[in-house]
Amino acid sequence: PRALRSRLRTDCHRLIKALSRGDMEEAAACNAADGWQAAQFAAAMQAFVATFGPLRADPAARQGIHTHIRQLGPRHHRVTQALCDAEDASDWAIHAEVLVPTGTPAGPLIRVERLGPS
Repeated sequence: PRALRSRLRTDCHRLIKALSRGDMEEAAACNAADGWQAAQFAAAMQAFVATFGPLRADPAARQGIHTHIRQLGPRHHRVTQALCDAEDASDWAIHAEVLVPTGTPAGPLIRVERLGPS
């Protein structure tokens, strides 16, 4: 549904903003409770920045064309959010899983599985 897609994009954008600021604690808070922790985000972003330079979080880098949501089951989704660099390349992405709970979920829905090559 449209509301779920909007919610997932919002979660991804919040994560991108935290990563671009270097706030790994906030990045971990943008992730489902059983997902990546701050140290994992820090290590992945160190590799990203060394290879591509700073992560962009401007409106163009957060456009819908950079977010791909695939439904795997009734309440199970896979999300890929491209990470844009200064050259507007998106060779890396956030790869996440979403298991939508019943009712009105509180907190982030995405659970990052990997941050790396697309």
